[in-house]
Amino acid sequence: MPYVWDTFETYRLTRNSLEQFLRDLHGPYDYYIQVVNGYYQFWVPQSLTQDQREDLAEKRT
Repeated sequence: MPYVWDTFETYRLTRNSLEQFLRDLHGPYDYYIQVVNGYYQFWVPQSLTQDQREDLAEKRT
């Protein structure tokens, strides 16, 4: 399965929360998380679905 770059807004979301969410979803992996223009950019097996994006948005503090 090819990996892809995906993004999510950094607004009120910590890097640790994003990384834990991705680990819970896809298992342990180096997701190459970086911040680019107010968005986290990360390397995942497939792009996040709308439902997954909504679940991740609930992790904001």
